Amino acid sequence: MLKVQDTMPTHACRASQRLALAALEGLGEAWVREQVATLEPARAMLWEALAPLRGGGGALQPAGAFYYFVRLPGCSSRGARVLGEGGEGGEAAEEERSGLLHTSRLTDCEAEEEAVRRLAAEHELLTLPGSAFGRPGHLRLSYGRLASAEEAEPIAERLLRAAEALRARWGET
Repeated sequence: MLKVQDTMPTHACRASQRLALAALEGLGEAWVREQVATLEPARAMLWEALAPLRGGGGALQPAGAFYYFVRLPGCSSRGARVLGEGGEGGEAAEEERSGLLHTSRLTDCEAEEEAVRRLAAEHELLTLPGSAFGRPGHLRLSYGRLASAEEAEPIAERLLRAAEALRARWGET
């Protein structure tokens, strides 16, 4: 996942940026505020759905972005902690669950990869690993394409179930 993310363009080309600037200058600040306001219902709904993972600073709510960074339960903010204890002596226990490999001792980056796969397979939610953005042990959740509360509601319901499942699986944030 990180290799794919590493090679994808992450910005608009210069010509598109210039056209966007001209449009913004022509349409004005009021238009920008109106567009940002259309995201607020989805933003608020998804923030509430993340409640099980927000404890102890587990989620960041940026002031001007259209995404959240959510720390995975049990992960450190620096990407150094190992999740779970395994069994006696700390051995890693592996088992097959829902067709996905699970190890009870995962590094933050491994936990991200498993969480990304599980959220897609079990909850139909697409996320990105935080380490692709310099935040190991986190997931990046975007809501920029949700234009209404009606669109956001079923996603918020799935996100709440997913957040509860992550917390139940790996513990407190």
